[in-house]
Formats: sequence, C-alpha cells, structure tokens
Amino acid sequence: MKTNLFIQFLENKNQGILFIDIFGKIITANSTFLNWFKMKLDEVKNIDCLKLFPELEKALTCLHTGNKIIFEEVFFHNNHAHSQFMRMDVTPMFQGLEISGLIITLCDTRGVRRTVNKISNSQAYYTFDNIIGNSSELKGVKEKSRTAGQSNSSVIITGESGTGKELFAQSIHNASIRKEGPFVALNCAAIQQELIASELFGYVEGAFTGARKGGSMGKFEYADQGTLFLDEIGELPLFAQTILLRVLEERTVTRIGSNVTTPIDVRLICATNRDLKKMVKEGTFRLDLYYRINVIHLRLPALRERITDIPLLVNYYLDHFDEQLDKKVERVSPEAMSYLVRYPWPGNSRELRNTIECGVNNAIGRFLELKDLPYDIVDYFECEDREEFGQISSQGKEFDKEERKKILSLMIEYNGNKSQVAEKLGISRSTLYKKLRDYQLK
Repeated sequence: MKTNLFIQFLENKNQGILFIDIFGKIITANSTFLNWFKMKLDEVKNIDCLKLFPELEKALTCLHTGNKIIFEEVFFHNNHAHSQFMRMDVTPMFQGLEISGLIITLCDTRGVRRTVNKISNSQAYYTFDNIIGNSSELKGVKEKSRTAGQSNSSVIITGESGTGKELFAQSIHNASIRKEGPFVALNCAAIQQELIASELFGYVEGAFTGARKGGSMGKFEYADQGTLFLDEIGELPLFAQTILLRVLEERTVTRIGSNVTTPIDVRLICATNRDLKKMVKEGTFRLDLYYRINVIHLRLPALRERITDIPLLVNYYLDHFDEQLDKKVERVSPEAMSYLVRYPWPGNSRELRNTIECGVNNAIGRFLELKDLPYDIVDYFECEDREEFGQISSQGKEFDKEERKKILSLMIEYNGNKSQVAEKLGISRSTLYKKLRDYQLK
C-alpha cells in the first residue's frame, strides 16, 4: 500500500518532483520533472543538483536549516515560456532528528493558474438566461452580445452604473469557445494607481518596495486560455494604458522588474460608465488603445429606457428576497408598483434590487406596500417643483397624461403583453406601438 501511494505521488502529472539526498545529489525525479527539463533519469541520477539546476540553490539551504519553503517562485532561464517561472515547495526529510534529504516540488505557471483560479473561483456563473427582461431594447443588446460570444475580438461594454455590465461580460464568456477557461475580473477603480500595473502584468521579487517575496503572476497570466474582464477601464492610468496596448498587440506579457516575456492567449472584455471619446480628446485616454479595445461595442440601456421590464424585475427580486429573508410577501401593491415603474432609477437594476430588499424587510403581511419602500422613492414624487413625469421622459409632458397612465397601468397588469393591452384599449397593435414610442414606454 505504501509503495503504491509513493508511486502515485511520484508520478503526479501536474507537478515536477525531485528527491535530493543529504549531500545535495539527485536520488530520483518524476517523469513530469524530466519532461519539463527535457532530460532522462540516468542523466540526472546521482548528479550534484546545483551543477544541473543552480536556480535551486536556495532549496538546498534547507539541508542545513531543516526549514520548509512553501510556494516560492523560482526562475529557470533555459526553460520554455510557461516553465520559466515556477512555484516551489521544499520539504526536508528526517530520520529521527537528522535531516536525510529533501523533496522539491515544482509547479509551472499553468498549474499555478489552475490552482489559484480554482481557489479564487475565477469563473463566470451567469449566462444570458439570467438576464431578465422582454423589452426590445434589452432583446437587441442580448442578441448582439450572443453574436459577440462567437468572436474572439475585444469587447467594450458601456452603460450607466448598475446596468449589469459584468453580467453581460460573464454571459459572453459562457457563450464562447473559452467557456472552459478562466474568467478573471479586475475593477480598475478599486486598485491603487501605483499597483494597477503589477496587478495586471505581475512582478518579480524585488521589483518594487513591498513586492511579495517570490514575485507574483498578474491577471493576464491567470486569464490565459480564458477571458479577462477589466471593469472601469476609464480609470486606468496612462502609463498602464501604454503597457496594456503593448500586451494586446504582441500577445505577450512581461512582469514588472523582468525582461522575460510570456506568451498569453486572452480575450479582453472592458467596461466603463465614462465617455472614453471625451477622455481621448482631453488626453486622459490613449486613442490607439481606444481603437484596440473598441472592436465590438455594446451599449446597455438604462432601466428608465426599458420600463416595461421593471415589473418583471420587481417580481423576480420579490421572490428572491422573500425566500432569502424567510418572509411571505406575495405581491407588490398596485400603488407601490406604480411608484416603482415611474421612478427614474439613477442606480438602475442595482438600485432596484436594493429597493426591493428594503421593502421585503419592512413589509408586514402578504403585500409590499408603498410605505415599505425606501424614503428616496416616495420623496422623489413629493417634490413640489417636479412635474409628475418630468424626469422619466423629456417628451412625456407633450402628451395626455391620463392616457399615458392608463397604458402604463395596463402594461403592468398584462405583464407587457401588447396584444392584450391593445385589445383592452380597443386599438390595433400598430397604434399601440406608436403610442408606446410617443410616450417612451416601449
């Protein structure tokens, strides 16, 4: 049994394993190690380790100290790209109190990526089925996004905060040939500017003050064979934009403080709520980078531009938080729904989600009432100097408000079914479509 376990350990396919005796000579190595370094066992057996692999000098100090080394990076100059930077574990072996040798375990960058991505859940959970709504505006951008999933070109997703940019990015990844690869996300606004380059491109030990011992891979290396999602790309400083452009053009990445290039295969999806064209004119965003990332452009509609989707989202979040909070709220009252549909939602779906969570928490009984909603919703309509629909539609005040209210109420009652609404109003579908466009209800 012990022999079988030892053989299984020795022939680990994801790690290179080397056994060293007390004199620093190689006892044996597994096939993975030999394949990485293109050697045969009889070429390394009983040879001084440092003669063949001087990079392991630090590992051999453990013969004297008895200390372990855990997950420290080692650079092998003569190996191919993905086996130059390796992570090393060193475990001393003992006979009684005496050190008898070392087990050196190496993991190449592909293995490190698999391990770290698994631990950090670098994967996309959402698909297009998770995007709720039947409005023509949303259907249009979903169809364009599905098509983008079949491409390998860079994507830029624009839209106001809270419109679901990462939801779309994950859906595109899961609709692509890269869906089995990692989905790595980085919010450029959440990282200090002086650290953003090291986060993206990685660094070697000693590259800068505070650099982690052994160095670190960057997000591009972690995302190899998959998708890298850069949220808030407009917050990227100019010096990092320059490096990013070179990485995208050369398809290689060089860690900060190193001159070693590593080939990468990454699909880039960017997102921003800023006007990049305006930033280009102001000199805060590189024109050549703008053209490089702006191959497929997806603009996500604001929630106020697809108000027929609001009842669907309200009911979805109502069911979600009803279960999560162990409540028994079955419906939203007509009065509350009327306020929710007419509110302009500057925070979009994210604000709506939080609003329903607040309402379910406050609700007593089976109905979510107007009084259960956050003060912001009610206060908006109580402001005396605001016309009833002034901020929902710039054109709405030009049309009869009572008819608009009636159409809106029926669209809510029939869950956006235009045939039923037209029949109830006694008009044709084409006339209803015209009124929906005129009142900006479509």
